[in-house]
Amino acid sequence: MSAESAEPESIESVDGIEPAEAAERAGSNEQAESSERVESAEHAESTESAEPVKRAESSEQAESSERIESVKRAEPTERAESAAPSKVVHGPRRPGTPALEARGLVKHFPLHSGIGRGQVVHAVEDISMVLPAGTVTAVVGESGSGKSTLARLLTGLIKPTAGQVLLDGEPVGTGARARRKYTSSVHLVLQDPFSSLNSVHTVRYHLERPLKLHTKLGRAERAERMRQLLERVSLTPAQDYLDKYPHELSGGQRQRVAIARGLAVGPRVLLADEPVSMLDVSIRLGVLNLLDDLRSGENLATMYVTHDIASARYLADCIVVMYAGQVVESGPATRITDEPAHPYTQLLLSAAPDPARAETPVLRGRGAPPSLVSPPAGCRFHPRCPFAMKVCAVRSPEPRTVGEDHVSACWLHVSELDDDQREPLSAAATGTATAIATAAATATATVQAAESVDGATDEN
Repeated sequence: MSAESAEPESIESVDGIEPAEAAERAGSNEQAESSERVESAEHAESTESAEPVKRAESSEQAESSERIESVKRAEPTERAESAAPSKVVHGPRRPGTPALEARGLVKHFPLHSGIGRGQVVHAVEDISMVLPAGTVTAVVGESGSGKSTLARLLTGLIKPTAGQVLLDGEPVGTGARARRKYTSSVHLVLQDPFSSLNSVHTVRYHLERPLKLHTKLGRAERAERMRQLLERVSLTPAQDYLDKYPHELSGGQRQRVAIARGLAVGPRVLLADEPVSMLDVSIRLGVLNLLDDLRSGENLATMYVTHDIASARYLADCIVVMYAGQVVESGPATRITDEPAHPYTQLLLSAAPDPARAETPVLRGRGAPPSLVSPPAGCRFHPRCPFAMKVCAVRSPEPRTVGEDHVSACWLHVSELDDDQREPLSAAATGTATAIATAAATATATVQAAESVDGATDEN
């Protein structure tokens, strides 16, 4: 609140004094306080020849100096703790500084209405990830796992609750100039190509606008650049597409235009959020091949968000599996699909279509994803896991190395558990249910016996 807005409240709060007098007194009090602060600062900077101050003032100065020194001593530690990355960093392992890096990203969405008002949705929980140049990282999971939220956090469309994003090893700034630089380096390709393009503008408008905003090219240079972009995404001849509207293009052509728009200013990172899920099967492979070609031709760092773990194996160098806002497994694409270590990854693979599969797959899981408003304690997958143990319902597992560049957050890979912790949760639940059923049967028998006694008494 500014001083001008605070002044009327201070004048009205004085009873029996004219506003002018109150203002003058307030001004004189402020001057007196400022002079006292100046004098105390001068006393602090004075030499030994200065006059001694009172004991109360000296004790206050000593306390304030101690607080300042303690703050100075604590600042490096606090900064180190805030900048410390998570224990496990997911993504492809490449030498050098990654193009884009996320450190301990957390996103909670508060609920402002409804039954859960005042609570938060735990959409993303402590995710650290690197996207090196020239690689494709696939983020896989079912709906509601937090994949799209993670992509929007990396794009900067939403602000994280905690954590930070680094571009080329430098934290992303918050100013207008830093924001424009970041948006020219990181681009998001949305799931629906029709809604991501403005239906009242032509392809020429969509490609030329980023060139006007982020470059200083002339009209002829922009025209040549647009032609190159369309040819880069296999829309040839370019003149046949520049003056068309989005509704005049097929789904695959619209998605290629969206990718071409993202390549207009030469980005470093491409975040593709379900880029082929709304396309026909016959043209999905073409878009995937385009993304694969951009990895090597443009040296892009690509994050490919998808439900389809089979296409992730085809395209990606590394697969990151998310469940209920957390990363449960990550590693090289071939290792994740050939030797899945987490039960949830095994569930995804068993649900994926495979023409070479001889028998009908058996889904080793049950139930539905948990509520992210009140997620279950311990491992968030344990209510659906067929291998759940007692410890799974109490403590959340830490990601552990299960192979080369392969980590999994599951208690099945921990050997330090005792017999009680390893007891199957289904057996414990069965025992509890049996005890409840026995108690209920005993109570029913007691009630029936009491009723029979009452009936006999009435008859007598």
